[in-house]
Amino acid sequence: MITIKEYFTAAGLVVADSRIKLVRHTDHMDRSIRQIIADGIFDRYQAEQHEHIAPFKDCDVILTFIATEGKLAEFHGAYQVKGSREFRKDDFSNLPDYLLIGHEDKKPRIWYDLDELPAFRPLRGRLIAKWSNPLKWHIRKDQELYELRAPGRVMSFPGYQDVVLGFKDLKLICENPDSHADWVAALKFTAAIYRIVDME
Repeated sequence: MITIKEYFTAAGLVVADSRIKLVRHTDHMDRSIRQIIADGIFDRYQAEQHEHIAPFKDCDVILTFIATEGKLAEFHGAYQVKGSREFRKDDFSNLPDYLLIGHEDKKPRIWYDLDELPAFRPLRGRLIAKWSNPLKWHIRKDQELYELRAPGRVMSFPGYQDVVLGFKDLKLICENPDSHADWVAALKFTAAIYRIVDME
């Protein structure tokens, strides 16, 4: 069995194991994490954290995953933790209502300065981890590498209610059916009507 940290070390991530944390994001306050990604605000969402939790303290890199079925999670990105600061009033600007609601508790927040490491972006949606305890969303403990999917993979089929795709991702899924057998099976199984939106 190979682990997540072992794989990333072999792939060129030069950071001590003890300075790497694994993060598994799930849906947020009844808002799909897939929708947060599709809305283009995932990096902002991840950067803002509760001060009393301080999940990215004392680490240099976080390996971010998106929860899928059961204990599984698919890789989304590797981020260098460059520092943190107090959350400021201007950080509220352009936040959607579903993230502003989270501030109604008036608890202090931290804003983490996170830089994505682009060398690992080709693994997005392809590398699958098996989480030992899904109740813990940020952990230092290494996890099992469950699966490495073929190149061209965009994401797992998220369920019929959560199909939110940009045209670029839809095109990649259609052009790589072998890498998206779950999409092919799901979309063949049932007839449906999909709304196409011009984002401009």
